[in-house]
Amino acid sequence: MGISIGVIATLVSTAVGVATTVAQSSQQKKAARADRRAQQIQRNKERAQQIEETRRAVRERRIKAAQALAASEGTGTAGSSGEIGSIGSLSTQTSSNIARAETINVANDLISTERQVAADARTRSNEIGAFNKLFQTGASLFT
Repeated sequence: MGISIGVIATLVSTAVGVATTVAQSSQQKKAARADRRAQQIQRNKERAQQIEETRRAVRERRIKAAQALAASEGTGTAGSSGEIGSIGSLSTQTSSNIARAETINVANDLISTERQVAADARTRSNEIGAFNKLFQTGASLFT
């Protein structure tokens, strides 16, 4: 007596299931790596933009401070409390804007990290589900 066609078909089906599960798992891991690289590139881009924005803000503050200094010298109020207050206000405002931009950057990094954690968990869940289906198919051979 030989092996029945049904057993052979089940064995072939199981082998194909193993191969496709392994290939699917490999592709999911590859996609997760690509997602992580893309997120890192996005973070680097955002940091570069923030650095440029900080430079621009500092440059603008310096220009405004120089304009305030020139105006106070032109009106004979150089060194007055108005001039000092105006320049101090510019510095405070610039520092506040820079801190706000940095806070946004940190929040974006945290969001990106949590999205990647979620994507990795979904990938692992899909892999577990695929292996479970494969196990169920293999177990059905013996019933």
